Amino acid sequence: MSGDIFLEAQGLSKTFTLPAEGVFQRHKPRLHAICDVGLTVGPGETLALVGESGCGKTTLARMIGLLLEPSSGTIRFEGKDLGRFSKSALKALRRRIGIVFQDPYASLNPRMRVGRIISEPMVIHSIGTRQERRERAIELLEKVGLRGEDSGRLPRAFSGGQRQRIAIARALAAGPDLLIADEPLSALDVSIQSQILNLLMDLRDEMGLAILFISHDLAVVETIAHRVAVLYLGRIVETATRDDLFNNPRHPYTRSLIAAIPDIARRKDDFANGEKPLAAAGDVPSPLNPPAGCPYHPRCSLATGLCSEISPPLEPVAGDRGHLAACHLASQLPEEGER
Repeated sequence: MSGDIFLEAQGLSKTFTLPAEGVFQRHKPRLHAICDVGLTVGPGETLALVGESGCGKTTLARMIGLLLEPSSGTIRFEGKDLGRFSKSALKALRRRIGIVFQDPYASLNPRMRVGRIISEPMVIHSIGTRQERRERAIELLEKVGLRGEDSGRLPRAFSGGQRQRIAIARALAAGPDLLIADEPLSALDVSIQSQILNLLMDLRDEMGLAILFISHDLAVVETIAHRVAVLYLGRIVETATRDDLFNNPRHPYTRSLIAAIPDIARRKDDFANGEKPLAAAGDVPSPLNPPAGCPYHPRCSLATGLCSEISPPLEPVAGDRGHLAACHLASQLPEEGER
């Protein structure tokens, strides 16, 4: 493994067995949430995981964050396979992973004061004395743009944006190397989103954090990410550097996501020839009964018979080993500037 890879996941899959729908149902339905996913994150790098709601982003993030056990596949931190870790070793490793959840209202205990909320990871991992934890909580509050005296207040005294700052402070309390941000902006007002986004980028640069940033908003992803992985129906269908992905997307699904960004100037440039974007038709199929072949083919206007029969592998596009796409037509799609 390359020395510049901090986190590596290979062949990750997660299947949930659901309750039987009736007394006479012989087989319980199985939901295939994540299917054979591989990804890497380097030190100090931000990898954005994007896709529509229900595509498996949060499930994948929870496996990376050691909150869910994969059905199959491996996760390695600094080359070490987590499947071989003891319970005590996994607990120690969790100290190196901070998680910011989507809902800043539900993720904070309403009965705990802010200082205690931030100190809790330090208590769990036996970090410092009580006084040192109190001082560290105040330091983190000030680092995320709040006041030290706010440590004695309850979460109900804060706005949504302030609560998300508290959640970020808690995620940083144990000194993580990897921050998992699961849709950290989606529950916030648009006016607050840019403040939290700038805070995350400042913390990343100051502390050298690696970030797994989950979002359905590609406009946000274009601002923060170094690399992007596009997830569809539990599978990665394209991954590339941010600039490569936005300038030359090679999967029709990625193109439909980019076309949906509400940026008038971009749309005028991209579709100056009067050509319509490759919009996705219909809804995402159910992971309980995924389609055969390419999972995107029922919604793709370019799909051929091959697409409905054979699932395309995720492979390099035009010899570029850093740009991968799972599409039979990836090499045939016109360049963005040719449309």
